[in-house]
Amino acid sequence: MSCYSYSKPGTCKRPNPEPGTSLQKLVRMYQKSCGQNLQHQLEGFRKLPSIKEVINRAARAVDDQNKRYSHQRRLYSASLIEAERRMIFKLDSIESCLSFDALYSLLSDLFTPVYGLGPLYIYDTALRLGAKRHLHPTVVYLHAGTRTGARALGLDVSSSFIKVANFPKPIQILAPQEIEDFLCIFKEHLAGCQATHVSSKLIQP
Repeated sequence: MSCYSYSKPGTCKRPNPEPGTSLQKLVRMYQKSCGQNLQHQLEGFRKLPSIKEVINRAARAVDDQNKRYSHQRRLYSASLIEAERRMIFKLDSIESCLSFDALYSLLSDLFTPVYGLGPLYIYDTALRLGAKRHLHPTVVYLHAGTRTGARALGLDVSSSFIKVANFPKPIQILAPQEIEDFLCIFKEHLAGCQATHVSSKLIQP
């Protein structure tokens, strides 16, 4: 998600892999250092008493200490207030969504006209609302950071998402939301893994 694991200082020890680190090892580093933090943050949204409280926090992009997530710190307060207003107005539609894809599509329609609320904000808000409603991504959505990571792996990034099955095998053990987080965190370290990915595809029956 926009490097969810780095949203709060001190909650995730930033991995510092050496050049040439294998994809398998990068995945293990993510699981050990950052993966639990993503789950912890989403669990915080799930445990909120009502969907309206989730909307309030998710719209303002704040954590359980009422602090703005670092990757959304530059968004205008007026835009976030408008996002909350639009979600409250469409509360029935939000509660009627039966899949993460439907929720993401609804929020995309709601937020795209609002200045500054791009794909990253749409995805993060959908992920937070989805946590409350037990709706989780089934594909890996792309925004600036994750698209960079996916491109470094030699994947087609022309769409707005990538199926999990299209990622190298070592990455497929992660859930889609974890892959999104992983790509963002390790985007600068994945270029050297491209050859391994291509070679493994060539030897598959």
